[in-house]
Amino acid sequence: MIDLRMEVEHLKVRVSTLEAHTMSGMPDTPVAERFGVLHDRIDLVGRSVLTKLDQRCTKLDQRIDTTRAEMKQGFQNVNERLDLIDLRFEQVDGRFAKIDDRLEAIDQRFEAIDQRFDTMDQRLGRVESDMTDIKAMLLSLGAKAPELN
Repeated sequence: MIDLRMEVEHLKVRVSTLEAHTMSGMPDTPVAERFGVLHDRIDLVGRSVLTKLDQRCTKLDQRIDTTRAEMKQGFQNVNERLDLIDLRFEQVDGRFAKIDDRLEAIDQRFEAIDQRFDTMDQRLGRVESDMTDIKAMLLSLGAKAPELN
């Protein structure tokens, strides 16, 4: 059994010698230690990546906040302009209402004038009729029509 122990010890020595010389990158270092170092390096890289991601996310959050503030201000400016446009439209609507009132008054005046003309046409028709009657009477009495030059 002692031979077996010696054989195992001898094999352990050979394996550790082989490990030390055959693994690249870290000569004379046992495998367990190499894995520990690699694990530490991977942790370091992971932390670095997470730090970069956090920085990028922070920058993105800042840009989003800035963009939101700019958009909010822009929308406020647009709303103010739209309010001014609404006010102008209301003023124009008021002006159009005044113009409509004036046009309606003009229409009423024209209707009154048309009625006056109709009345005058009727009167003129009666005058013409009366003149025709007067001419007929004068002719029946023997009057002569005046000569026109």
